[in-house]
Amino acid sequence: MRDKLIQALRITAHDRHKLVILLGGFSAGKTRLLKELAPEIGAEYVNLNLQLAERLLAVPQSRYRDGVTVHRLIDELCDELSPDGRPLFIDNMELLFSPEVGKINPVDTFKRIARQRQVVLALPAKRQGNRAVYSVLGREDYMSIPMQDNADNRYPLDELRHIEGFPIGEDEDLHALSDPPHYTAYPNPHIAEFIENWDKPCDETTDDYHREPYVADVSEGKNDPIYNAHSYHTKVPYKAIIPFIEHYTEPGFGQARQQDAAQAGQRRAVARITPNGTFKCTYTRRRKPEPGAA
Repeated sequence: MRDKLIQALRITAHDRHKLVILLGGFSAGKTRLLKELAPEIGAEYVNLNLQLAERLLAVPQSRYRDGVTVHRLIDELCDELSPDGRPLFIDNMELLFSPEVGKINPVDTFKRIARQRQVVLALPAKRQGNRAVYSVLGREDYMSIPMQDNADNRYPLDELRHIEGFPIGEDEDLHALSDPPHYTAYPNPHIAEFIENWDKPCDETTDDYHREPYVADVSEGKNDPIYNAHSYHTKVPYKAIIPFIEHYTEPGFGQARQQDAAQAGQRRAVARITPNGTFKCTYTRRRKPEPGAA
């Protein structure tokens, strides 16, 4: 097991997502292996349950499931423990499966973090076909996680080419620019999955949603760096959209300039292909400067 893990780290060292998943049930020896190997290769061993719980104590419980807070805490923790890009060995993550924090998919979460550094994820789950299964069906903490992340599991783009506005490009390039299910450089076929996981069905007998019309002057300049990143004549400053999103929505749904407004606050499903979306997905996700860079 030790030699295979070292080999996997070497293979993934230059991948876009430098994530290695160590899959096994409880008492399978994952913790001992990671604790022994971490100092040998200069990695940081992380007891995620302990570290995350300490940070959650300083946050109102009402914010645990807002889709932002827990992810932000994990990002901050990883940046603090690995400011120089050293590998992270993530162990003891059962807290993420709790409904109280929103049942966070650890593979998706650390796949994103593994863009900046190598991550070994000790996932306490059992393999069932091409999925990793945690807990038992019917329990609140049950989760079934897709494990395939290769060309055989890519969405067949021929099924989407009939959609107006489908980008011109080779399939390989479009997949390389994408980070499914969160962002794709083509019409996102995973939106239904997003809605299923995060949307709240409307029930007229219990839904208490109500908003008065938004009445306020909105004035924003056009000299913002993000606004000037690329130009077209109908563009609206993203800061002018933020108050409308905050006024009319719960954390859930947001298009084009809304990508910037949404990234500034709430969880959004953005349904638009834009150069800005590709740029933001590829280059602006909490990247750290290279050592010695100005």
